[in-house]
Amino acid sequence: MAYRDGTYAGIAQGMSSIIRVTLVIKDGTITTDEIWQDCETQSVGGYEAIKDGVYATMIDAAQGPDIDTISGATITTAAIKAAVARALAQAE
Repeated sequence: MAYRDGTYAGIAQGMSSIIRVTLVIKDGTITTDEIWQDCETQSVGGYEAIKDGVYATMIDAAQGPDIDTISGATITTAAIKAAVARALAQAE
């Protein structure tokens, strides 16, 4: 699918907070600009994957929301996927 260039944000409910994913699309390439969460549980897979950039790397590699679920972070991963899909829907 071809997306319009620009910056797009999507949000979804995580385990303990709203998660916002901001994507930049330029020349058909999706780059994760920011993944923000307010209070996902520290020292658990989803929090750490956001903090360490694991989710961002997976989104950039997949060029969309089709990323693997992180063990112990099923709900957070689902929220990341939903937020990415919502951001990309704006770019269609």
